[in-house]
Amino acid sequence: MLGVSRPFASKVSKEPQRKAVADRLIGQTATVIEDFEGHEGLVKFDGEIWCAKSYDRIKKGDEVTIKAIDGVKLIVEKKEDNVR
Repeated sequence: MLGVSRPFASKVSKEPQRKAVADRLIGQTATVIEDFEGHEGLVKFDGEIWCAKSYDRIKKGDEVTIKAIDGVKLIVEKKEDNVR
C-alpha cells in the first residue's frame, strides 16, 4: 500500500522534486581555499567547505569544476581559465 500511496501523495501535494546532493553539485564551480598537497585540498562551495581530490595542479584562489563525488570528497578539475 505504501508503494502506491507515496507517489500519489507527492503528486497531490505538488511538492517540487528535490535533486540528490550529487546532482546539485556536479558541474558547479567551487573556490580553492588552500593549495592542494598530494592531490588533495579544501574547496568552498555554496558556503560549505569540502575536502576535494584532483590530479590537476591547484593553488589557493583557483576556481574548480566539480566533476563527481567519491564518498565525502569532491572530485574536481581546474577550470580552463585558471590554467597557468
